[in-house]
Amino acid sequence: MDPDMIVTGDICELIDMADPTHGAVHMMKHQPRFEWPSVMLFNNQKCRKLTPEYIDDEANQIYDLLWADNVADIPDEWNYAVGYSQCDAPKLWHYTMGIPCWPETCKIEPDAWNDLFNEANSTVPWRELMAGSVHAEKLRGMNGVNN
Repeated sequence: MDPDMIVTGDICELIDMADPTHGAVHMMKHQPRFEWPSVMLFNNQKCRKLTPEYIDDEANQIYDLLWADNVADIPDEWNYAVGYSQCDAPKLWHYTMGIPCWPETCKIEPDAWNDLFNEANSTVPWRELMAGSVHAEKLRGMNGVNN
């Protein structure tokens, strides 16, 4: 995954929708071509041609997908390209123009990103988390912390 993505759905749903009869890879074929490889679900049994030697050979253009016998599609909610796509209930948000922490992108659907950012950067009070730990007594002696 790109670092400009957040997943709000159960990733197992994406894995479960892989259809072994539909080629080597699943992508978002109905998005602009440059977005196709941003989320890829591989069927390893059908990727036999995609060897290290094939990849290292400069004559082969990996992004032309000639190594794949067929490219299947995945639903919009599993690669919602913020600012490009339309989706009522995204499960994977792709901030491909940039995450909403910059002035240039802060107004492009920031809620999901900001909610998860705030949750990831929050904590509970020290007393709730650490007061009963083996470290609490030493800290109490060092700082005069009560409880």
